Amino acid sequence: MVDEFGPSSAFSSIGKRWPDYLGQNIVTGRYDFPADHVMDGKLYARILGSPYAHAKITSIDTSKAAALDGVKAVITYKDNPLWSDTLLEVDQQIAAVAAVDENTAERALDLISVQYNVLPFVVDPEQAIQPNAPVAGTWPNTNISPTASQYIRGDVNGTTGFPAADVIVDETVGWRRGHTHNELGGDPCLAWWDGNGVHIWSSTRRPYAWRITFAKALGIPECDCNILTHGIGGSFGSRDIAYTEVPAALLAKKTGKPVLVTLSRKQYTAQIAHQWSEKLHMKLGAKKDGTLTALESTWWDEGGLIGATGTCWDVDASTWKVPNYKKDEWGVSTNKGASGTWRDVSGPPGNYLADIVLEKMAAKLGMNPLDFRRKIFVTEDMTFQTNNQPMACFGLRMALEKAAEVSGYSAKYHAPGTKTLADGRLHGIGISSFYDGKGGLSGLRGSTINMCDDGTVTFNTGGTRIMSGPVAHTAMIAEIIGVKFTDVRCGDFGCTPIAPEGGIQAGSTQLRSLGAAHVVAALDVRTQLFAYAATQLKVTPGELDAKDGVIFVKADPTKSITHKAVMTAQTEPVIGRGVRWESVLRKPVGNFPVGTTCTMRTGDASAVEVAVDPETGAIEILSFINAVDCGRIIEMNSIEGQYLCGLTNMMNQAIYFDDIYDPATGRMLNFNFERDLFVTFMDCPTELNQINILEPIDANGPFGSHGIGEPVTATYASILNAVNNAIGQWITTGPLTPQVVLKALGKA
Repeated sequence: MVDEFGPSSAFSSIGKRWPDYLGQNIVTGRYDFPADHVMDGKLYARILGSPYAHAKITSIDTSKAAALDGVKAVITYKDNPLWSDTLLEVDQQIAAVAAVDENTAERALDLISVQYNVLPFVVDPEQAIQPNAPVAGTWPNTNISPTASQYIRGDVNGTTGFPAADVIVDETVGWRRGHTHNELGGDPCLAWWDGNGVHIWSSTRRPYAWRITFAKALGIPECDCNILTHGIGGSFGSRDIAYTEVPAALLAKKTGKPVLVTLSRKQYTAQIAHQWSEKLHMKLGAKKDGTLTALESTWWDEGGLIGATGTCWDVDASTWKVPNYKKDEWGVSTNKGASGTWRDVSGPPGNYLADIVLEKMAAKLGMNPLDFRRKIFVTEDMTFQTNNQPMACFGLRMALEKAAEVSGYSAKYHAPGTKTLADGRLHGIGISSFYDGKGGLSGLRGSTINMCDDGTVTFNTGGTRIMSGPVAHTAMIAEIIGVKFTDVRCGDFGCTPIAPEGGIQAGSTQLRSLGAAHVVAALDVRTQLFAYAATQLKVTPGELDAKDGVIFVKADPTKSITHKAVMTAQTEPVIGRGVRWESVLRKPVGNFPVGTTCTMRTGDASAVEVAVDPETGAIEILSFINAVDCGRIIEMNSIEGQYLCGLTNMMNQAIYFDDIYDPATGRMLNFNFERDLFVTFMDCPTELNQINILEPIDANGPFGSHGIGEPVTATYASILNAVNNAIGQWITTGPLTPQVVLKALGKA
């Protein structure tokens, strides 16, 4: 086999452009989403949500709804173990109705009578952390998590810490407000029973983990709970909380019919995962030459009704060289939907806030922000600061320098607020970069690969079909087994009855984690094939190689046998089995040998030029340079798609995305696509936006690869830095709406 860490030119399938067979079904409308399935007697269900942000149900009467003609079943929080009579957000689920059509189900909801004890609520995280604020209800008597997530290295107040600093910056920045994922679809789910077993056609991105929860809620063994996830649409970190699956299954069991549950746009937007809102207080000490001596920070992460933290501190702990470091991170609860994992979780908003302090320190030192980053960023010869492990891939400085070079940052940078364009708008340029924690290993992953009698290959994957992972996996499998890319197919995915554990589609982990399982399974297949071929060619298996469907002797390629011939002669099936490997080096890094436990990080950077209208506060992106360490490129179309999507997502998060709540009712006001603004192609002309693909080999990933789905969206702080450079004022919140810009200019 070709050396997995060898030159890209040696590969037949890896790094090329290949058709996405599954994607063709999506764009032609042939893909099967849960709501597409027509089943005999299918019923339609709708869910009743709470009208209050915080309340306790005192009584519920469903008799009138159940008596409505066409209604087949009604369930309430008393029937569903995942529901509660304690309500912590508007539209929290209370009851559900299954009927012969959607309109009847909707009418029945109005007939359910519910009495409430309405309680005080809070939706503003700043208000939530104040003394005597209304208690959201996540924890008794407080909205701040009982304990902080804490990390310490060195001693910030020791002799080499703050006392050794020549310059100290002490700032509170934020809130960087959160937003709803708001992807298309209403989280549809179709459920039906077959004897004692249930089949749930779900929109979740984590079928195996949720199977455990669903089975417990339904009181059945896991083997009787079958989850299928084919078409689920975009995720962006959502599709991770069970909103419709258990109600669909309970109603299906009660009626004996298939039941489809779909949330309304209003319900879906209120309940699906929200990006964390973040606030930061940071004290940063440095020498006159820019060397950091100490960093002390406190983070507040609004987790909505769950109050969980988002680990946003990781950006500075991973990226900045600082020997004395202390952080406390607190979760903050409010009466809003649960926060979750928008692409890259809370790394991008964390970087957004930390970058403000970084740039303020650069200004106080009189250093160019790019030169300051060069001074304080970790270097390739270092081990990871939080655990002293070698890093499997180091692309941080490569990404920073590429973004700086392509954007012409050094030549274009100017003192803040000093450059006006010919049309009167203010010019600014900004750069941002950090060592991203996404793209690593996550949980166990399994793979099975089957050789067909004609020498072609099928594999089933437990991963859900959100992006084009099956294309990359196909390329790796074809490379190892030695068949053509066009002779490998993904048979099924996200199907718990037939596919092995696939984990969650999250953290940009599928390429590395599930890809590793496929590599191990493919090697298993290769070993079996070569064992038989060696007997036919009268050599040892180690003397063989394979390519384009032919197994041959390396020393004399004329001696060969096809995969088809091997399979035709085989009396036993050839099935490969694999599970992903651990976080260890698979090739040496520096003085660290193969097998050393390692840390995985992805370097990313972007540089942005903007024009800011000082009269309206409007921001125009003049150019956007995105540079990300991709590890080994497995399939080029997928890489480019991730990059281009990343550009628009960063613009959305920096300028547009924002959840707006009514403080009087706790209701979300911009729950539809008319009021939840986002960029269009008119806002991001492709000739001004550039992707820069960097390919340092990852010492842990399969074929040296790792995921980039989140790192390509991570550095929208560059837009903030460019705007601050343009207006000569410090904006310390976000998003960068015209009102925020005008306020910074003293005009609002």
